Amino acid sequence: MILSLLVIFFICRTAWSQQVFSDQVVHIEEDDFMPYTRGEVIKTFVGDYNNLMEEMCTIISSWDSINPPKGFRVDFSSIHSTMLEITFSAYIKEYDERIVKRGPVLYMSINNPSEIFGTPIITDIFLQPAKVSDFYGYPVYQNVRRKVTVIMEKDVTLSVPVTREEYLNELLNADENHGPDGSGSYSGDDVLVEMEKAYRALLKIDQAEAAEFKTGMDNYRSDLAQQKLEGDPEDLHTSLIKELEKLSPEERKSPAYYALGAMDQYGNLSGLLPSGHEEEGEALVRINPVLKNMVGNTTTFELLVISWYLGKSNDSDDNPRLYSDGNKGFMLADYHMAELFKQQDLWNKIFDLLKN
Repeated sequence: MILSLLVIFFICRTAWSQQVFSDQVVHIEEDDFMPYTRGEVIKTFVGDYNNLMEEMCTIISSWDSINPPKGFRVDFSSIHSTMLEITFSAYIKEYDERIVKRGPVLYMSINNPSEIFGTPIITDIFLQPAKVSDFYGYPVYQNVRRKVTVIMEKDVTLSVPVTREEYLNELLNADENHGPDGSGSYSGDDVLVEMEKAYRALLKIDQAEAAEFKTGMDNYRSDLAQQKLEGDPEDLHTSLIKELEKLSPEERKSPAYYALGAMDQYGNLSGLLPSGHEEEGEALVRINPVLKNMVGNTTTFELLVISWYLGKSNDSDDNPRLYSDGNKGFMLADYHMAELFKQQDLWNKIFDLLKN
């Protein structure tokens, strides 16, 4: 009898402790945090997938760590009709008011295959995402922006290959139709401007690769200066035409492989790797037309693409599996987002929505 009473006491004490909230302030560095305050859950949806988003939010909201949240706010919102964005934001106190600063984000994209591939190299041509791990039985891919988990019951390949000829023609078409001002071909200086943009974007993703790219960019700048001394350098259009003409019929029809360093190492402006050097880069692909047919389908839930952002304090900000920064200050929100990653039962319920 005494043992039973003790068990009941400890169960109740645990439940009581989980429900204790206060507005106590904890000062960390330059901010006053409120890690014990009772948090809010806010939902704002727009678009054709409202009901589906509501179902996913109901599943996630059943998690006891956000039912209710403690010390942080949870925002469920649709940034556009196909993307559910879930944000955890730690509470701080400023001028006697409780406010939040935007924290880690979970992105859940519905029936939108372009999210698998990230930013295109040109028009609808992408670098082939590389599989890097698994998430409860589903593949995780690395694209040019971040890691993404692909949840799909249909057994189809994600992409179709692009040939060297297709890629070069796409570059030529874009150059003819656009150019730097929308009406002509890119000059060498225009190419440098675009390379600078690519370099700054790459710095945010991979500093080591950015350093390698900068070396090639600096070499191109030197070559361009030398060409100007010797006479007018070729514009991009002329250079691409010559690169296409040098390819044999077999090379034109072979799969295209791309690498940033190819421009410097092999003296081209396309970034294409020559035959026999494919292992130095990534395949160029287009989205499988079967996946494209999913776009705009509001009657059937066919594809879910998940990605994470845990903030700049974490070296692997798109991989909650590796989170280890604790739960103090702003990290309280990151910590709970990383814990949400581990809730397999919740995720299985979300995955089941695709099977219904």
